Amino acid sequence: MNDEGSISSAYDDFCRSRNWFPRRLISEGLKELEMQLGNGKPVLLLLDLPTSYGKTTITVSLAKRAIEGNSFFSRIIHVLPMRSIADQLGKEVVSCLKQENENGEFERKVAIQHLGLQESPYFAKKVVITTLDTFVLNFFKAPVKEFSRVLDERGTHFDFPRAQIYSAFVIFDEFHLFSKLGTGTEDAKAVSKSLTSVLSAIKSLCLAGVPVIVMTATMPSIMKKLLVKKLGEYGITIIEKIYSKGDDQAFEEDRRSRTINFHKIQRDTVPELCERFLREGKKVLCTFNTVRDAVYCFNELKHLDPFLIHGKLPEGIRKKRVDEISSGENMEENTPNLAVTTQVVESGVNLSFDVLITASCPADRLMQRSGRVAREKGAHLGEVYIVEDSKYASFGPYNQSICKKTLDLVIEKQQINRDIIDEVYSGESIEVDRSLWEVLSWLDNFVLLDSANVDRALEFYKGFTDSFGIVTGFMESKVPSAERREFAVGLSEAEAKRVLKLRKKVVRENEIINLDKDESCLRTLLGAPSLSLELQLQGYEGIALDEFDPEIGYVWLED
Repeated sequence: MNDEGSISSAYDDFCRSRNWFPRRLISEGLKELEMQLGNGKPVLLLLDLPTSYGKTTITVSLAKRAIEGNSFFSRIIHVLPMRSIADQLGKEVVSCLKQENENGEFERKVAIQHLGLQESPYFAKKVVITTLDTFVLNFFKAPVKEFSRVLDERGTHFDFPRAQIYSAFVIFDEFHLFSKLGTGTEDAKAVSKSLTSVLSAIKSLCLAGVPVIVMTATMPSIMKKLLVKKLGEYGITIIEKIYSKGDDQAFEEDRRSRTINFHKIQRDTVPELCERFLREGKKVLCTFNTVRDAVYCFNELKHLDPFLIHGKLPEGIRKKRVDEISSGENMEENTPNLAVTTQVVESGVNLSFDVLITASCPADRLMQRSGRVAREKGAHLGEVYIVEDSKYASFGPYNQSICKKTLDLVIEKQQINRDIIDEVYSGESIEVDRSLWEVLSWLDNFVLLDSANVDRALEFYKGFTDSFGIVTGFMESKVPSAERREFAVGLSEAEAKRVLKLRKKVVRENEIINLDKDESCLRTLLGAPSLSLELQLQGYEGIALDEFDPEIGYVWLED
């Protein structure tokens, strides 16, 4: 085997070219993965490594190797749970590859692909950064570029994106966010369509000999056990590289000098704390569980010129904000003095604050948020302030008892780690949707199942992922213009139905259609199991929204 084209050497060589020490666990994991693949064994590499360990370097190094050519894979596909993380990672990869090739050839082969940014809808470029929603549709024969044809049960070119995936090296990152663990009601069982779909795809890829990595920093043990159990049923070997104390002395020397203190506070103290820390020259991150709470805090702190980012910003504004926190030369330049956010900064955002003020959340989410504190090399002290549940610091989508248990344990033990995560989730369980698992396996295995079969499955399960039912909301005044999509936001099915019931307006191309006198159509849309699918079936792009300040984003007044 030519070592210059190997998987393991790609990472080691890249690190040395930058005068970095390759991380031992990553190097070992890639070598073992390569060996198993060379022996024709179905295998998965699981990297459960802490934040700041350098997992992103894997993608950059493999991207370079994909562009240069090798005998293992033709492209790298990196799958993430959220658009905002995909956008930032894409910019990081492009920035790194610029340094490898002066004429720009490398960076032109990188694409960010999701519903808001379509640079390689069929996954044809050498480096594709995408979201789980887009990946799952392309993999299970519903290509995003031809989705309307899927719904019309017409033929599609689904084999093309599937061929790109089956010849790729696929990385599933921030894997812990693919489940519904810690969300919803007090029901102990969390059945996730997203987790079912991603595990089904991983199973198929591993059995076909595709190199696959699952990466996480905070995966609860019950989620890992499900992963091991489901893949083990098909004889897939899992190479586990899970960080433990003493595994990497160089990494620990840097982190040993860091201290994170945890505090419990009331919501009304937040403005005063922010003002005080800013006077002391510290950088502050305020993270909330809902857009409403984040915007409320932003308005409270307007006199301090905060940076605001959340999931209900119009697409054009969101891209601009992501650019602002990823275009600097280093972490210090990219980090705002004061940022107000929702969960979008939990993962994959390369920022370092001195202070985190956060609404109460599950332990794995808190560990991710805390990873944005004292992250930069040389930072020694970080402070985390957890706000008890209140009107403007609510639990949001998270399980109330899980959040309270997390808060109590973290304040008592003054730390957040895997042991606390597992203690918080003790007694919980997580499962795949067995029916969906079987259907997805059939779609992948049987070549004669086509768009018509996919359409019926999508309608029956209301999509293959938990966030499938995203409905596009257009600011009404922008609909007639070519830039209407720059002022569009994504709404959940429940949010979209509330708006549609109140405003009764849908959008088709450059036209707003008032359904006030078409009660039959309105009833059909509101009564549809999946509003997003029904809108597309009837030829509508989305629904019309009231005017809102695009710099602040869309907030439902009753939230």
